[in-house]
Amino acid sequence: RQRAQVVLITGGLGPTKDDLTKHVLARYFDTELVIHEPTLAHVTSFFTRFNRPMLDVNRQQALVPANCEVLPNAVGTAPGMWFTDQGTVFVSMPGVPFEMKRLMTDHVLPRLQARFHTAPIEHLVVMTAGMGESFLAQKIADWEDALPPNFKLAYLPSFGAVRLRLTGTADGLPDLRGRMLALLPALRERIGEYIFAEEETTLEAAIGKLLLAQNLTIGTAESCTGGLVAKRLTSVSGSSAYFRGGIVAYH
Repeated sequence: RQRAQVVLITGGLGPTKDDLTKHVLARYFDTELVIHEPTLAHVTSFFTRFNRPMLDVNRQQALVPANCEVLPNAVGTAPGMWFTDQGTVFVSMPGVPFEMKRLMTDHVLPRLQARFHTAPIEHLVVMTAGMGESFLAQKIADWEDALPPNFKLAYLPSFGAVRLRLTGTADGLPDLRGRMLALLPALRERIGEYIFAEEETTLEAAIGKLLLAQNLTIGTAESCTGGLVAKRLTSVSGSSAYFRGGIVAYH
């Protein structure tokens, strides 16, 4: 809190004894846990809808620190919590990714945008594969060094890919996104053979998009990968339109 105006916290909001977040927050803010009746009603209806018994421990989902604003969780039982204390905003959210994302979209981002008036930013994402981040950085060092002061590049590696995220902060000049897009041709000249998409996506989704565009189908024959290639291809929604099947010989 000494360094940041906003502290985002995820996880630890379940009904079991190892979920300590609410208790820690109550101690931190020197307050008590109280039952939030609308949340209790939501939790009760959740169990009724799925015809599941509601245990006493599940009632604890409705316990929240007395000084928080409750953020309703539309897709789960653990509510989010918004605290404003000495000028700092604390937000506690469930750790389940789809619940956290929904709370961010429904409540947290709109509230932060209303509270903090910051310069607009734009992001461009370039997905690469086949080269590690240090080698990529070396290949595009001159391009990165020439970026305007309000443009920043982040290297975000994951298994089998490196995501390059270019962030531009508004500087009072028009068409921020257009000026960012104008930088991409020079980037392609340097690492074009390693770029598989210029959007937030995965390698398997990009392959599926190409197959659909060219009206092609694909099948796999795998050995020591144990079916992993087929698994990744079929993890994409709609892959049945182009994936014909596979064999795992393991030989």
